[in-house]
Amino acid sequence: MKTVAQLTKDDLPNFSEIWTGTYAHVDWDLVSADLLLYVQLLRVMTGIPLTISPAIGGVVRFDTPNSQHYAHRSEYPDIEDHLCKAIDVFPAPGHAARFFDQCRTSKRLGAVGLYMGTQLNGEQRPLVHIDIRAREDAMLVWTCQQSKQIVDGVEKTVRDYFYLHKSDDYSSFANIYSAVIAYDMAYRLSARLSV
Repeated sequence: MKTVAQLTKDDLPNFSEIWTGTYAHVDWDLVSADLLLYVQLLRVMTGIPLTISPAIGGVVRFDTPNSQHYAHRSEYPDIEDHLCKAIDVFPAPGHAARFFDQCRTSKRLGAVGLYMGTQLNGEQRPLVHIDIRAREDAMLVWTCQQSKQIVDGVEKTVRDYFYLHKSDDYSSFANIYSAVIAYDMAYRLSARLSV
């Protein structure tokens, strides 16, 4: 299976920053090329600029085998490495809900998640999780509210997930989705007013 490290800047013209120091912590040799090539295609198809999350774990993770972000280098030459099949991206401000909706119509993606309470460079911004897991039927779709809480005197990140296919979660799913729409509208309105 081809990896991102085998691609060139010409393959990913909208993501040339992955070859810079910002992403030095990411082992691109453990990330599926198909994933980034599809994210590049989504970027072109939607016209929405995307920033790959620079957070540790925003692409590759080594400690969560049940995650699509998980990657593992094989110790045996005849066994392929387990490549990362997920990435977290920040759509351009004011476009997160539209990008999330576009991803939800994809036949290629296995799952998509929309997060509130996430930050890019210290600024609150909605984040979209994209992965290319194999799927037999419907795409897995969720929203997530992320927050910081003090637990036993230590600040921890807490995430509450709400899945579209679970009827008990639908109201909370819709609340987070609506909050992202409101964020997008407020951003676009403030951008127009500042011109």
